[in-house]
Amino acid sequence: MTALLDQALAAIAEGAAALDREPRYPREALAALGDAGVLTATIGAGREGAPVDAEWELVRRVAAADASVGRILDGHLNAVERLEVAAAPAVRDAELAKLEGGERVLGVWGADPGGGEGPPARIAPEGTLSGVKTFCSGAGGIDAALVMVGEDDGTPPRLVLVECDTTVEVDRDWYRAAGLRASESHRVSFNATPILAILGEPGELAREPWFSRDAMRTAASWAGMV
Repeated sequence: MTALLDQALAAIAEGAAALDREPRYPREALAALGDAGVLTATIGAGREGAPVDAEWELVRRVAAADASVGRILDGHLNAVERLEVAAAPAVRDAELAKLEGGERVLGVWGADPGGGEGPPARIAPEGTLSGVKTFCSGAGGIDAALVMVGEDDGTPPRLVLVECDTTVEVDRDWYRAAGLRASESHRVSFNATPILAILGEPGELAREPWFSRDAMRTAASWAGMV
């Protein structure tokens, strides 16, 4: 993976400034990382308790090349690990097969909207998702997302898997933070979006040690940005 990764990172770094000036989802960069094996590099690591040093260094290097690409990769790797440790075996195996076939870039979307930005996303009785999430990295580009969905009665939030299909509306003018514009971390509205699976139990996203692993992966990404 080393030579392909070095080539991919050099190309990503070369195009980072232009991509931030005229932001769009960094499809070519993610494809190059996929060809280098980065998007599938951590499969099995969480379940097997593998050391994380190499993964954190990988995340840091990608973010150093382009902060926007690093932000999307961070969410993707978080999602891969959560699918491995929390999804039912049939769902896990199907999603991992898509990942290994180059058919999936994933994300984790957790932030609820602020005042005046619409109702927070909720699960409907018929098994669909409607409402709003914000700071959704990769919106409009990734293929599927794990979405943290609260309950009005205060029950710990669920973690659901959805396809990013035509029922998912992206406000592409919502997020324009300098240096991270191409992360496309926008406001997203779900409109009766089918839920493919519910992962784990209520409060799943905060389950340890995975929550701390998410946090350290994100910290490694930010370390690459500065």
